[in-house]
Amino acid sequence: MSYYRAKELKKQDLSLYNVQGFLFNMIDDEFGYGYVASYHQDIIDMESYYILPDKNNFYVAINQTGRIIGSIGIRAYDRDFRMFKDVYSPKTTASIWRVFVDRPWRRNGVASTLVELGEGFCRKKGYEKIYLHTQKTVEGSLDFWLSRGYKIVDDTENQLKTVHMEKKL
Repeated sequence: MSYYRAKELKKQDLSLYNVQGFLFNMIDDEFGYGYVASYHQDIIDMESYYILPDKNNFYVAINQTGRIIGSIGIRAYDRDFRMFKDVYSPKTTASIWRVFVDRPWRRNGVASTLVELGEGFCRKKGYEKIYLHTQKTVEGSLDFWLSRGYKIVDDTENQLKTVHMEKKL
């Protein structure tokens, strides 16, 4: 289980690798639900959200059989959280989305590789910081992001145990 490669997603890769299928399987596995229109529009229209915009991108990790084992999406910050109204802007802040690693591949450096690619892209595009949110209910997630230098900016303590984080570049 040691060989994988990470690559930038191109339009032709969307169907080749069944990216949507991977993402929805991971969401179901981690959170126990399927497609929700208000949460998953970016997965349905990956081209508009990740491939076409110059300051957005999507990376996948592919195993030796050509199957996706990990993912990360980068978008210009586009959320409307009131608490961050004057804190983040699409010009200076990137947001990380859809970070998933297939369970058998966890703790093999896949997420670290994808995050390094994503952060490198953000630096290249001139972002000053990166925003993300994660859930404490996802095993290892919070510790992973803290180990990568991300700081907690808001712990909502809501039903999903959502934690908002950022990293200055």
